[in-house]
Amino acid sequence: DEVALAAFTSSYSGGLRILNNFTQDSTLLLPNLEELALRASGGTPLYRSTSEMIDYVVANANQSNKAVIAFTDGEDTNGGISLQALTEKARNANVQIYTVGLSEDVDENVLAYMAGESDGAFMWAEDADQLITMFGTLGDLL
Repeated sequence: DEVALAAFTSSYSGGLRILNNFTQDSTLLLPNLEELALRASGGTPLYRSTSEMIDYVVANANQSNKAVIAFTDGEDTNGGISLQALTEKARNANVQIYTVGLSEDVDENVLAYMAGESDGAFMWAEDADQLITMFGTLGDLL
């Protein structure tokens, strides 16, 4: 397996920033993962950033099984692409979207739609402890 890591926020130029290119070495991801844990904030171009990540995955992933995993509240604050256009793009590119909502304030309808329309899955956790169990399940789903 290989993984790339990206972050999205309205404060980034273009909305999406690739933090790590695809790698099989998970230790290369740890510094950026720890930094991201401290940077959760609002103002997210969710649909546009997910669309850009689909493009990145298609162009750069070496594996045939391609997926985008988005940790988000499901709120899109910057537009650029509609939810329907995003999921159609994912289906056409054969990229599954897995959405992970953390907290009580997530838009379950959006997250479930993104995942369901792309043959992915939606997971929701009330707290960070539940994420540990989810990651075991996510690996099986992928």
